[in-house]
Amino acid sequence: MGTHCWTENGGRIVNRIMRQAWATSAAFIVAAGILVVVSPQSASAAQPPITVGIVCSCTGPFAGQLGVGPPAYQAWAKWQNSKGGIDGHKVDVIVKDDALNPATSSTEVHALVTQNHVQALVDDSDVDAAWDAYVKEQGVPVIAGLSFPENFTTNSDFFPDGETLDAYNVGYVDAAKAVKAKNIGEVYCAEAATCQEGLTAFFSTAKALGLPASFSEAASASAPNYTAQCVAAQQAGVQALELALADTTAASVAGDCNKQGYNPWYIVDPAANYPSLPGLQTKMISTSGAIPFNVKNTPATKTMYAALNKYEPSLVTSVNFNEYVVQFWAAGLLLTAAAQNAGLKSGPVTSAELLKGLYKIKNDTLGGLTPALTFHKGVPNPVDCWFYQGTKGGHFTTPFGLKPVCQKPPKALS
Repeated sequence: MGTHCWTENGGRIVNRIMRQAWATSAAFIVAAGILVVVSPQSASAAQPPITVGIVCSCTGPFAGQLGVGPPAYQAWAKWQNSKGGIDGHKVDVIVKDDALNPATSSTEVHALVTQNHVQALVDDSDVDAAWDAYVKEQGVPVIAGLSFPENFTTNSDFFPDGETLDAYNVGYVDAAKAVKAKNIGEVYCAEAATCQEGLTAFFSTAKALGLPASFSEAASASAPNYTAQCVAAQQAGVQALELALADTTAASVAGDCNKQGYNPWYIVDPAANYPSLPGLQTKMISTSGAIPFNVKNTPATKTMYAALNKYEPSLVTSVNFNEYVVQFWAAGLLLTAAAQNAGLKSGPVTSAELLKGLYKIKNDTLGGLTPALTFHKGVPNPVDCWFYQGTKGGHFTTPFGLKPVCQKPPKALS
């Protein structure tokens, strides 16, 4: 369950983003920042398409985390187009890789708006602050693939489909309390100053919610081992340890702690390979912005997995499969709901119509995939809700059911 490079959020963003790059599927190819255009199907001759731009930081250190987004959205677009599109309008998708460069990201968004004439954008970038004001000026809605960027709590034209930044530390602390831990600590990334800066929000949230927190240690992804951090946490009596790290580093920390006979509850972000790793097989708890990806037996998730298996089978088997797959699929459903709410007529679809439709969305869970979404015109619309995912005996679980937990951040933190 988180960024931008960590302004108030501590390790959430690094947790969720820094994962090893996954094997690229045929429908999604990124090469040295080159523009990638993928159209699920050609536009219908009867109706102009709805053109959607995805801006992705899909090369660089965050590639593994963010790389799952475009193919998940592509699977939704192909599935939707197989049914005739949205009210007769096929969905065409343009993917651009900003390589985690703000200037590149801004240039690409300007091109998407002025040259490709997209009607909506889907956010898969960790440098979207470079263009959030521009798209608001242009009246182009930004629909979450990622809900954690700060823009989704500050910009009324950014539409989240899951837990937003303001709730992340609340979710972490609540997770520790849910497993009856008496205190919480954090091991955070050493690579970025913002990771350490996030500690202030982490400690203040724990204090506001009545859970003692006094331990923190940095960890480098290049360290040969993490014995020192594990011993320090154990000596401090930490019962719930948040691993604000890249997934691979988090797994290594948990494995080294396991070797020391130290097995606290680990609070991490969901990753497909965790149940197979020592230390994370049983005492792992995660907060997920959308319904946990291990849930496959609801009507909405059955549909999603059937489409993923048909259109992006390599994504389903990837070790980097994570919660953002569900959120990007939900982003497609959110576009559908907006278009249908707008009552599209013959002819080109406009951004203004989609915005109108988005602001009509009230208490919509997109078939049970997300917390209830409601958007009010002219104000930001944060989502202070999350789902829980855990592990037990080497398998993913939903330890507290499929009903999202909702909790507003303490007023002291607002």
